[in-house]
Formats: sequence, C-alpha cells, structure tokens
Amino acid sequence: MSAFKQNRLPNFFRKINQGNKYKTTHLENLPKKYASSGEIENYAQILTNIEFLSAKIQHKKFGIESLIKDYNLINESKQLESGKLSPETTKSLQLIKESLELSKSILQEDKNQLSIQLFGRLLEYKNLPYIQQLLDQIQAVQNTPWLCPIHPSLTPPNAALMRTISGHDDSINAVALTPDGKQIVSASWDATLKIWDLESGTEVNTLTGHNSWVYGLAITPDGKKAISGAWDKTLKIWDLTENREICTLRNNDAINGVAVTPDGKKVISASKNKILKVWDIVTHEEINILTGHTAAVMAIAITPDGKQLISSSVDKTLKVWDLTTYKEILTLTGHTASVTAIAVTPDGKYIVSGSDDNTIKIWELATGKEVETLEGHTEWVRAVAVSPDGKYIVSGSWDKTLKVWDIEKASEIITITGHTEWVKAVAITPDGKQIISGAYDNTIKIWDLVACTVVEKFSRHDLGVRSVAMLPNTTQVLSASEDNTIKVWNSTTGKEVTTLVGHTQGVSGVAIAPDGIRAVSASEDNTLKVWNLETSEELLTLAGHDFWVNAVAITPGGKCVISGSSDRTVKIWNLLTGNEIRTLRGHTDGIWSVAVTPDGKNVISASWDETLKVWDLASGAEIRTLWGHTDGIWSVAVTPDSKKVISAAWDDTIRIWDLASGKELRKLSGHTNTIRSVAVTPDGKRIVSAAADQKLKVWDIETGKELMSFSGENSFYCCSVGEDRKTVVAGDSEGVMHFLEMAG
Repeated sequence: MSAFKQNRLPNFFRKINQGNKYKTTHLENLPKKYASSGEIENYAQILTNIEFLSAKIQHKKFGIESLIKDYNLINESKQLESGKLSPETTKSLQLIKESLELSKSILQEDKNQLSIQLFGRLLEYKNLPYIQQLLDQIQAVQNTPWLCPIHPSLTPPNAALMRTISGHDDSINAVALTPDGKQIVSASWDATLKIWDLESGTEVNTLTGHNSWVYGLAITPDGKKAISGAWDKTLKIWDLTENREICTLRNNDAINGVAVTPDGKKVISASKNKILKVWDIVTHEEINILTGHTAAVMAIAITPDGKQLISSSVDKTLKVWDLTTYKEILTLTGHTASVTAIAVTPDGKYIVSGSDDNTIKIWELATGKEVETLEGHTEWVRAVAVSPDGKYIVSGSWDKTLKVWDIEKASEIITITGHTEWVKAVAITPDGKQIISGAYDNTIKIWDLVACTVVEKFSRHDLGVRSVAMLPNTTQVLSASEDNTIKVWNSTTGKEVTTLVGHTQGVSGVAIAPDGIRAVSASEDNTLKVWNLETSEELLTLAGHDFWVNAVAITPGGKCVISGSSDRTVKIWNLLTGNEIRTLRGHTDGIWSVAVTPDGKNVISASWDETLKVWDLASGAEIRTLWGHTDGIWSVAVTPDSKKVISAAWDDTIRIWDLASGKELRKLSGHTNTIRSVAVTPDGKRIVSAAADQKLKVWDIETGKELMSFSGENSFYCCSVGEDRKTVVAGDSEGVMHFLEMAG
C-alpha cells in the first residue's frame, strides 16, 4: 500500500487481472457518468488519479485531447454546477487541465512523459490537497527510473481563471465595470446588455431595447447610468439603479464605440460613417460632430482630465481631439491595418492602441510620438485596457488569447488561454486585481490579474545558460550565461545565492577548483576570470586568446587551468599566478569543450573540425586524434577511471571512446537534434546528455541503453551531475535552471 491517500474509486475501475489494462468503456464513460449525475467527489477523484490519466492517454482510442475534454465537463454539466464544486476543487481540476494543455505537444510525441510533465508543472501548487494527492501518487506508482523535477522549471498553469459566466446568446462585444467594482455590464450581439454580480458571477438583470448588435458601452463615473451604442443606429441611456431605459439617442449610422467624459455630462459616439458625435447626457441633445477620419471610427477613449478625446479608425490612424474646441490636435500614424482598440494610461501621458496588424502600440499623448510596439499576438488585437496603477496592459485578440504586458519594460508577462473563440473585450477592475474578458464564445471570464503578474518563480538567468558546475561537498551550483554573468545557486532551495559580474560578453564555461573556493569562467570577451567563491571577488583575469573562450577545465590538483577557444587553440595556465604555461595547436576549427582526465595526465579537446584530440598535459604533446563524428563536436567528458571519453556533437550522436587506444566503443542515438553537453555520474555508470531537441537523457554507459528522459520547453545547453550520483542540474536556451533527481 503506497503512502499517499488511496483514491476512493469504484472497484470496477481497478486494474483488470490480465495485462494491466483498463476497460475501454470505463475510460470513456466514467467522467461523463459522474458529471451528469452530479457525483462531485467521484468526478474529482477520477480526474486526479494518475493511473486513470495514464491509461486514457496511452489508449489508442483516446489520448490527450479526449482527456482534456473530461475536464471541460465542469463548465458543461449543470449537475456539477448545481452540486457546487468547491473553489479549491475547481481550481485543482483547472490547474491539471491547463498542465495537460501546456504539455500537449510533448505528450503527443511521448506519452510516457505524462507523470514528469504534471509533476514539473504542478509543484508550486502542492498546497492544494488534490494536487498534493496527485503528486504523491506520481511518486508512489512510478515503477521505472525517471528524472523527477526538484523545483519548478516548466511553465506552470497560470491559475488565473477565477470564473466563467454564461448567459448571453451571442458574442460579447464590450464589458465595463461599475466604479465601485461590484458589477459587470456586458454588451452583446444578442442585442442585450446584462448586469452581473462580480463576486458571485450571477446575473442581476438583462436590459433589452436594442434591435441589433450592441458594440459600444460606457458607465458614468457615479455608477448610476450605462450608455450603449448599437448597429441599430442608436445610443441608449440606462438607469442602473432601476434597470430601465431612460432615453434613446438616434444616430445616422451604426455605432462602434462610446465613451463618457469624467464629469459624467457628455457621451461621445464613434460611427461606421467616419464621424464622432458629442451628446449631452442630461438634455440628450447632440452638441457637436467631429470629422476627419476617412473610414469607419472603431474606438474612442477620453483622457482622465476630460480635456482630450482619442479616436481610432479603419483608416489605420488615431486622432487626438480637443474636447473644448472640438478641433483635431494630432494624427498618429504607424499601424499598418485598422486600429480597433484604445486605452489611455491613468496619468494621461500615453495612449495604448490595438490593431488588426496584430500589434499594440504605445504613444506619447503630448507629441503623438510612437514610443513602443508590442508584438506577440498572432491575430487581430481587438481590445486593450490599462491597469489603474499604470503598470500593465491587458490585450485581447482574435488568436483567442489575452496577454498581460509590462508597460515599463515593454515586454509580455504572460499569455492567458481559456476562451475558445475570438476575444473582443477586456476591462480591469478598479482595484486592479481582476481582468474581465468577453469573447465570441458567448462567455465572460474573470481572471486573477495578480496571479498573472507575479514574478516568475523559476530559477533563471536573463539569457541562455551555457555551462553549469556543482561545488564539491555543498549544495551550491554555478551557472555561466550569455547574459555576461555567473550565478551561484542553492540546489536544495533552487534560490540564487549571488551573482558574479565582470565579463563584458557572454560567459561560455565555468569550472570549480578542487578546494571549492575558487572558480574559473570562460567568456566571449576572449578572457578567463578567476573568482573567490567565498567573497564573490574577481582574483585574476587571464588574457591571451585571440577569440571567444568557449571552454574551461581545472586539473585535479588544482594547479592548472585548461581553456579552449574559437582561435583553434588550447591553453594551459597557472591557476595561482594567471600566467600562460603553454599553447596547444593542432585543431583546424574552434574548440568548444575541454576535459582533464581524473588521473591528471591527459587533456581532451573537442572541436568543430569534427575531431577530439588527446594531449599529454605535462609536455603538451598531441598523443592522438579521435575520428568518427560527422559534424562539429560540442562537448567532451571523461569517466572517473580515466579509461573512457564521452563526446557529443552536431551529428545528434553521443560516442564512447577507449582513451588508451582511441577506438570508438559505442555510438548512442536517440536525440533528434544537436547534443550540446554530456556529463558522467561519479560512479562512471551513467551518462547525462542535454540537447537542442529540448530533452535531457540518461544512458547506461555499458549497454548504451536509454534509461530516462525529461522533456523541457527550450533547447538544453548544458548539464552536470552531483556527487550524490542522483542530482542533475541543467541550463537551457532561455536561461532557466533545471534541478532534477534521478529517481526510481
């Protein structure tokens, strides 16, 4: 009996006696059965049971898509809804579903990655009972060796979705919030407006009166009135207290957008016939007409001080208008397609626009100057909103996603998935904590903005990690990165301890002296640096190479440093003084890896000339050249007994060589792209490889058999194995550090 709490599943679901299989009918029907009958506990238990999940994914009739549909029953089953799944249970199931969606491409390629992917993505949510139960199960039932994540390093489910609201019979085109943040008002193609309670998601009322699609929506600053604009060529003013229509303002063409001035006295409408109209909310009279656009006006926004109006159009421009004189002040050009969404930052300094050119632009309001272009959406951007603190932009797109952007950094923070059709509307609550979105899937979704903007919990560099090394007799790990830094990490916590700064270009390699006090780094600034790890001080700079220094190693006695460079040479240096001892020449292309045999007698270099060379460390003489790879060699390692050499190359293979004879003993194939790094366990029994196919693999050195595999989300650049023979540390092309354990 395993240590985890046993799922209370029906006996007929247990494994059939023969073949370790599950009945097809149970895999297909159990979730539907429990959902339709409102059996909440059984529904939740079965979708958090790793054996059920594995069986369904492995079954040729079902697979990952079919399993994901089982989780969608939460939103489709009235019985489950009426049974009131607890928020905690709903969140757990949503997190598992999103983890499966994030892992979909990996699982379609390798179904055996299910447990690893779920474990790696759900680690930070182990405080939820159902998630902890699932993680415990995964560890308990894993009956083959696997690379188990120790800390989160895979994209986690964002846990942002708080609620889905259904009720409209057609697409949602606009959403707005009352100033007190308690109610949502939505406008739809079903010609209605609906009022919803934000906290519960329940419908408060439906406002009917329009006879065509409602596109525009605004709420007065006092929260008492809503103004809607529709393709029936009317604006309607509604009393939100009594939930009734106050009056109808008639336009001469379809209305695409409306905005209310901060004093609540005027409403502006944007029309399909290229014009804007200013109306008096109190007298219901038309005050002015603004002309200048050469095509339909799609969106409008008003500055917080109420002095200026911004409009956007199918003519690819934005215009800024003076609301006192009603004169055009500026025309903003830069988008290459219709501009369909506008927002203004709370300080009134910047305009944010969304366009059918798939981009978001940030403009300086005073000058009309384009400040930034945000790219990331793959379809039209039809909605934008700015958070009340001015830090974030939220965009909605026809690629069915929302994106949250950091305004100061002009960078994407997160992509939010969940809508099944185009996203047309976004709004942010007055307290800045929640996002409201409306889409062509007829739903409104409420998202946790705080969860979306929490700083990523990954251990990472700003750019790719090129080398990792583990300090002897400690839990500390060093990493060298393209961001010009070396970082020290605590492998137990996954937290950064310190950063070593000094190189002026990317750092390609790092090695640790046997005393664990000094480290040496190699860089594309053509130098090596010696560091004191206790004080984080730079001790020496070793200069002498004419091009990038790609690799570094330290002799077992700690007296010498070995470096390999794109200048085609290997250099030997005195670690204490930093003086160059000798230069080894012979390769005809750059050297990308060097290793020293544990007995301290030989140096092995790996080059893009497709060869490895064995050198006598004492004399510097070349002993032999190892031929066999058919493309440049990235990495080399030596077994603890100094008898075998392991190499990895652009030809997607790992090769094992007999050092004494230079004979190739074995070729390992399994990676589908360039292998960037290899490491050998301290007992000499296993090889760990890191490759551009986004996989880490563990191999048996004697048989050549692949023992374990871990699929990441980016190309792996480097790997190392701890003295405990179990801990694996790897770095990838996006700067993420991966801490794993060889388990099972």
